Amino acid sequence: MQFCGLNGQLPPPLRHTHSRETGRIVAWCIDPCKKLEKLIELVRKLELKPSFTVITGDISHTGTIKSYNLAKRYIDEIRRLAGPIFHTMGTHDNRKNFSNILLEKPSPQHEPPCYYSRTIEGLHVIAMDSHTPGLKMGGFNEEQLDWLTVELREHRAEPAIIAFHEPIFFFGELGMFNKVSASRFKEIISEGNVLAVLSGHIHSPLFTVVDGVHYVQAGSPLWENSFNETGTVTHDSSSFNFLSYNEDPDGRPIDLPNRLLVKPVSFTGGTQLIDRTP
Repeated sequence: MQFCGLNGQLPPPLRHTHSRETGRIVAWCIDPCKKLEKLIELVRKLELKPSFTVITGDISHTGTIKSYNLAKRYIDEIRRLAGPIFHTMGTHDNRKNFSNILLEKPSPQHEPPCYYSRTIEGLHVIAMDSHTPGLKMGGFNEEQLDWLTVELREHRAEPAIIAFHEPIFFFGELGMFNKVSASRFKEIISEGNVLAVLSGHIHSPLFTVVDGVHYVQAGSPLWENSFNETGTVTHDSSSFNFLSYNEDPDGRPIDLPNRLLVKPVSFTGGTQLIDRTP
């Protein structure tokens, strides 16, 4: 089985101007719609045939109905090429509009976390909601963690893919995830049949394995960040991950159980430095 993982964000954040003619947001002179069109063109040219696609949050920066309707046009095209899509809530997403438009599931007024699951070709895909309004870090409430416990117990025969926005393993010292939530989450998945944890947020493809679980960090079609001792360097480049489960990148079966191959696919019209912090 093969599937795609990417971090969203349409429209993009930071230093943006609004084009009335197109209704698009342009950041650092980057048009996110053209970036997505390039991604779709690349998937078509490479003849990738994933069983499903995971988008790990920040599908909208503004959270407005208009922005989600714009994103949905591209998402529908990705779905036709790349199978069912699992959306997860990101830092900039609006739960009510996210649920109503992308999940096509009306959300109650109090806007509870958006989490759900589905089994595809023997993999149990779990989309969780790590968004914590008012805080600059990810986390889960007890109800969602209890739900995850039951999901993993009832689907133990199926390897699980768990997806959410903020990275729970990488950059722990930077406070990107609530420590109590992170500790409870890792305790829960240690008792389950978890193949991989997918996340987004930092616009940088990373990969590691801890206690037999693959932690896969998605790049972004919008721009990419690199991290060093002094800060962050941002370039006008794009990427997504193409993942193969118990297959090689060409789709041929391999005799290695629970093996996940991660292939970052990068594309750019010419990488340019667009920001540096601090």
